Amino acid sequence: MLPRKRLLTVRRRDQAGAAHKDQLLLEEPLQLTLQGGGRRLRLATILRTPGHDYELVLGYLCALGLIHSPEDVKELDYCATPQDFNHLTVIFRGAIPEKALQLRSQEWVHGGCGACGQDSLAVTPPHQVVPVPPWQPDWLCALPEQLRRHQDLFEKCGGSHAAALVRPGGQPELVYEDVGRHNAVDKVTGRLFMEKKSAEGNWLLLSGRSGFELVQKAVQARFSAVASVGPPSSLALNYASQAGLTLVGFLRGDRYNVYTERLPSSSISAV
Repeated sequence: MLPRKRLLTVRRRDQAGAAHKDQLLLEEPLQLTLQGGGRRLRLATILRTPGHDYELVLGYLCALGLIHSPEDVKELDYCATPQDFNHLTVIFRGAIPEKALQLRSQEWVHGGCGACGQDSLAVTPPHQVVPVPPWQPDWLCALPEQLRRHQDLFEKCGGSHAAALVRPGGQPELVYEDVGRHNAVDKVTGRLFMEKKSAEGNWLLLSGRSGFELVQKAVQARFSAVASVGPPSSLALNYASQAGLTLVGFLRGDRYNVYTERLPSSSISAV
């Protein structure tokens, strides 16, 4: 895939009237079309930062439950004549899933929210996640600063969200930035999907808050824990508790809050 421009250079004036150059994070619409079994369906238009569109779309479709393995997808194609990087078609090996018809939305979906366009909001997790291994406070507290070192777009313009996979005791991996926090998560899960790797036993690290839709995506991808710089919402907390997902928030400096915690049975001592 060709590299995409992600920043826009603009001129601005400060309060004193002096002229400066500034950089803004690009936000462009990605029209998503599904094709299979002789049918085409425009599913949604996602506002996102260009780049890593394949990961974004695959993660988005996974969160919606429309694909379950890389074998479900035959090809991903941009519009070819002329080349249009804001129109992506997902070609299925078989027919388009019937669920796609229920989820179809002609509205613009900001941030690739997995809950947008659905007729109902499912608040029951589809499965229980694998417990996360025990962690050390010092390791956990070091994660936000380590994440910042990978946030090139944020350093340049301050307008991006970030998400990353973190293995127990390790450092942020698969770091993605985007104008939408949902998109950043979808890009992480989409990359795991492409590489046929599991998120079980690992953490999802978020640069902002952990809203319901982000926790829902984490559970769908089978992450064992979510850590965020900001707080969770009440619905996110309830969903995480039901799924057995460890949820940590307000991860700043040497402090954090544990809202839900599920450890392996071998690490739980009888009282």
